[in-house]
Amino acid sequence: MNDHTLYWWLLQHLLLSTSLAVLVAAICVLLKPKPFVRHLMWLTVLCRLMIPPVATWPWALPLGTDSDALAVDVVDVTELPSAVTSPETFSESFDSNNDLV
Repeated sequence: MNDHTLYWWLLQHLLLSTSLAVLVAAICVLLKPKPFVRHLMWLTVLCRLMIPPVATWPWALPLGTDSDALAVDVVDVTELPSAVTSPETFSESFDSNNDLV
């Protein structure tokens, strides 16, 4: 999962929660339900804010997300320098106070 997907999920969660809160506020102002009904409606808003964003948005993003932007580079670990893969070299680079030399 990349940062773009995470931010999109958070934006969806914010939009859905805000629209639910505006709907509940409008119902409370226009219909003036009894206090226990108001409390139940605001409790649903609170529950919606507390659950993780699991609903998905049915429309595609118009931001031009192409497959090249989402590609992941694969690194071959056998081509790494020996200093990176050797634990002896790594331990020698620290002095007795665990500070870098």
